[in-house]
Amino acid sequence: MPPHIPDSHLTSRQAVNRVRLLLEGAGHIVEEVSGTSDFGEDLRVTFGAKSRRTPYTVAIQVKGGRSHRRKYGYCVRVGKHGDNWAETNIPVACVVHDPDVDGLFWTNASRELRHAKLTMTSLASLRIPGDAHLNEETLPGFVGEMRGYIDGSRGIDRAVEELCGVRVGPRDYVAYAPNIHGEQMVFIQRWEAERSLLLHVDLDWQPIEITKEDLLMPGTDEHRRRIPHEMLRNTPLIGDIILDMNEAIWIMSCFMNSEWHSPRRDS
Repeated sequence: MPPHIPDSHLTSRQAVNRVRLLLEGAGHIVEEVSGTSDFGEDLRVTFGAKSRRTPYTVAIQVKGGRSHRRKYGYCVRVGKHGDNWAETNIPVACVVHDPDVDGLFWTNASRELRHAKLTMTSLASLRIPGDAHLNEETLPGFVGEMRGYIDGSRGIDRAVEELCGVRVGPRDYVAYAPNIHGEQMVFIQRWEAERSLLLHVDLDWQPIEITKEDLLMPGTDEHRRRIPHEMLRNTPLIGDIILDMNEAIWIMSCFMNSEWHSPRRDS
């Protein structure tokens, strides 16, 4: 008896082919990722414009079938891909093919998951509204959204490099904020580096190496032990640097948001 071809395989292939035809028909370059490994990507797409290749490349995870349908639209489970989709330097879009309407629906997975990390929330699945169509009419909007996301990521890193004179790698975590006095601060956690970098305009942008343990918050036993002076009883510090409370809270949030970049993340 010849081997049986499961319905799930046919559904998956139909979905991938549907997305490929749409993109290639609009002049974009589409490469299929090997199906032997589940890396959370089915297609790599380099956008074209006026019959020319552009420097913009994205990945697409394609899902097909009725199982992804919900009352609000569609759902894609994040599974083990959350960190990679959020932090990859090639942003990932999730596209669902609904065979009953032969329609495609999409969301920017990297944007949604990165926002979740920055707000310290957890997403087990991505919600795709029922009106998030991907077709010939909406495809320019899809391309514009993904290109804008890439430009935004590049723009933040480039601005920090120009401001501080410190190079930023594609997998580094970077956060920027002014304090209540308008003084600028930058936090950088390099990929798999043991220590983070803090840069402050008042310190002439000299990078200071810090760890979470260096941050001393008022009221803690460690603060009382290491900072016995009465005048500094309510003052947060990091190393020898005096902070105001808003700065200290911001730095703590940076440590929490960048944990997955540090070699200590699995400890």
